[in-house]
Amino acid sequence: KYMYYLEHDRNNKKNSIYQKLSTMRRFINDAINLELTQNYAFKKFSIKIDEVEKEFLDLNEIKKLHNLYENPGCSDRLKVTLHYFLLSCYTGLRLSDIRRVDKNAIVNNAILLKTQKTGKQVRIPLNNSALKLINFDLEGLKLFERTIKESSYKISIDLNDALASDDVKINKKITFHTSRHSFAI
Repeated sequence: KYMYYLEHDRNNKKNSIYQKLSTMRRFINDAINLELTQNYAFKKFSIKIDEVEKEFLDLNEIKKLHNLYENPGCSDRLKVTLHYFLLSCYTGLRLSDIRRVDKNAIVNNAILLKTQKTGKQVRIPLNNSALKLINFDLEGLKLFERTIKESSYKISIDLNDALASDDVKINKKITFHTSRHSFAI
């Protein structure tokens, strides 16, 4: 009934339903392990997922965005969005983690950080392109002139506007998370 509700009433796609049911299954497994219940609701139930093509940018496309970022005609708002996006392309960090990077996190040209999502300590070497994006001259612990405050929706609009600009002309629809896929490639 819950799956039907998610699909028909909430108009969720198969992979969103999979994610919600997987979380539910995890809690039920925890309840069984804690001997709070013996009823395993997923006993005769399999959760299906659709394989999806993950969007990414290749090195040429990232270079075009970097050139747009360095262009004096680039708007301040777009420059801030591209600053964070490009750093994620070069490091693979999530937006939530990039927002937390400060001067203390940079050691021997690498970012040392406990990630927000997993809580694991990571060490990410910084290449020259990433180092150019980091401003060590700012006072205090700050590395970025401005913080990115926009919602994910506005960030996606900015990124897709950048892709469609005359200087870039890339025919793709992306989100901030595309930077992580681009890093992985």
